[in-house]
This record gives sequence, C-alpha cells and structure tokens, in this order.
Amino acid sequence: MSNRTFGVLAAAGALAMAAGLAGTGSAQASPSATLYGCPSGYVCFYRTTSVNSDIVFKTAGNWYGGEFSTQAVFNNGKRYPGADHVRYTFHYPSSPNTKHTDCLTYHKTDSPLVEPGESASFIERHVEKIEWVGSC
Repeated sequence: MSNRTFGVLAAAGALAMAAGLAGTGSAQASPSATLYGCPSGYVCFYRTTSVNSDIVFKTAGNWYGGEFSTQAVFNNGKRYPGADHVRYTFHYPSSPNTKHTDCLTYHKTDSPLVEPGESASFIERHVEKIEWVGSC
C-alpha cells in the first residue's frame, strides 16, 4: 500500500473517530464544523498571512505531489492518536534547495478562536510535502 493511500485511509479513520467522539461531551468541534473556510478534518493553506484569505490548498490526507506557495496554515483536524498533527516540508523561494519542516497540532475546541500551535502565518513558503503524524 502506498504512503499516499495509507495517509488517505488514516485521515478517513480520523474523521470517523472524530464523528464518534463528538457526542462524548468533550470540547471538540462538531465533525461538520468548517472554520475559516477549512472543512473539519482538513489542513488548509492560505494565500496571504490571514486565515480569512483564499485557500490555495487543503487536504485530509498525506500529500507528496508538487509544490505550492502559501503564507498561512490552519490544522482543522480532530483528535486521533497517530494522525492528528500535521508536519509539512517547505522551502523559502530564495533557497529552494534548503528544506525545512514545521508541525501543527489539531484544533481542540469548538471555539472559532485558533489557539497557538494550531495555525501559523509567515513569509512566503513553498510547501512540498504534508504528513499527518502523531506528534510534533
């Protein structure tokens, strides 16, 4: 099974798990909550440094295909052991051969307020790879 297929299956399992936990009284957002245009269970990358700008890319699974430019990211994933944090690999336009990684935790509450570590804004980055992982 390819890593991409495994990632998609893991994300689907995360969504199913989140749906099952929504009624437990935990402080999680509902499985259908879309925040800042980002569907529940997805990580979304935005055109500008604001999560209120256009989404340039979103995924609920691992992604390894190509490259896109972004200036903000929001993890609207749900609690799922082993696949609720998002690690992404990127480079800055001025140094395409130098790779960096960043990692975000999932959005933990039903509040539309984004907590530290759930999103980030930055100078332009070119994202090359996205992986759902258990921790940062």
